[in-house]
Amino acid sequence: RLRALRPRSRLLRWHGAWLALVLAMPLGIALLALAGYFIAASYFFGRMSFTIALVLGAAGLYGLMALWVHLQRARLTIAERQEQALQAQQSPDVEDAELQAVQPPRIDIAALGEQTRSLLNLFITLLLLTGIWLIWRDAVPMLSVVSDYTLWRYEGSNIDGKQVSLPLTVGQLFLALLVAAVTALVMRNIGALLDIVLLQRLEMQADATYAIKVAAGYLIVAAGVVTAANILGIRWTDVHWLVAALGVGLGFGLQEIFANFISGLIVLAERPIRIGDVVTVGDVTGVVSRIRARATAVVDFENKEVIIPNKSFITEKVVNWTLSNQITRLLIPVGVAYGSDIDAVQRLMLAAVRAADAVLTEPAPTAYFVGFGDSALNFEIRAFVDAFDKRLRVQHAINLGIERAMSQHSIQIPFPQRELHIRPAPGVHCDVQSAQPA
Repeated sequence: RLRALRPRSRLLRWHGAWLALVLAMPLGIALLALAGYFIAASYFFGRMSFTIALVLGAAGLYGLMALWVHLQRARLTIAERQEQALQAQQSPDVEDAELQAVQPPRIDIAALGEQTRSLLNLFITLLLLTGIWLIWRDAVPMLSVVSDYTLWRYEGSNIDGKQVSLPLTVGQLFLALLVAAVTALVMRNIGALLDIVLLQRLEMQADATYAIKVAAGYLIVAAGVVTAANILGIRWTDVHWLVAALGVGLGFGLQEIFANFISGLIVLAERPIRIGDVVTVGDVTGVVSRIRARATAVVDFENKEVIIPNKSFITEKVVNWTLSNQITRLLIPVGVAYGSDIDAVQRLMLAAVRAADAVLTEPAPTAYFVGFGDSALNFEIRAFVDAFDKRLRVQHAINLGIERAMSQHSIQIPFPQRELHIRPAPGVHCDVQSAQPA
């Protein structure tokens, strides 16, 4: 019946093997007792009882943690749906396709669940293996012999002025490899655990949570490397000269990579740019989507991902449109024909600007007569909007309103006019005849 309910379960696929093992263990203990080996039967019975209690406890802990993760995922899903509904109610009818295509990334609830489940499986597996090892290690002498086998010896610390030689065993080597594997797996999935356990509860901004997750990954890697090195007997005094030599060599050969790595740490610490910010670096303008150790990914308004080295955000001029304030100014130049009524033109422009949706009343929009052009009287309109994604739509509405107002009041918006004079060169006779229609 269990296999019919969960046909894909790996545990149930091997039900014959573990069922035979479960039946064999108590039968074996009973045979030992019948044969007169009461002490051995009692010893194995105790170990088997501890093992069963460990398995049941691990299963119960796994179920409770899985249920908690499921509840957290449901809470995040509800919060995301509410946010999407609120944004849908506040979104304008006019579609800004270019800007909507580069919205900052949202939390992937499904990915969080899979990563958290991977960490949960890892934790329970390590707990079971460690517990079973501690319970049955003394019962199986071969395990102790293999784990205590010395591979080589290394120089330890000084005790009473004497250098002590310490052994490196198979068990220590296996433990170091296990630490490396666990570190790699935890580093890949730590972001999901932090999102569900801590960061969403603190209601922190997306850029702060991203920086915390990246820094946590680096710390886990550093802790894993140090732990594995200590298990293998590798001390800092043994490798500091090698690290110094590698640092000098890599500093000359890979200075750009190191510069980008250090710049990435500075960017994560100071946060001059954040996930979801609209930035301009050189000739690239877009939304920051990822900040990695070496480079940052920016999605431009053509939905292309542009990879920018982190060094550029530290050493070059960077425009962050949304760092501390979403309010930005629109500067729209307009020219009218000579002879137009300047006061009337200014009133019409201000009326068209104020009629446009999403234009802020504070700071108030203005229209100035800024100079005399070659073919027109030059005006500048200055209006403010409270979000970067409204700039294009508001500018379109203002231009459309101004054109309609000028047309209704017979005010011309001229185009550039040029007069061309042709003079013959000295000593050259030119016979210019007008062409007559046939």
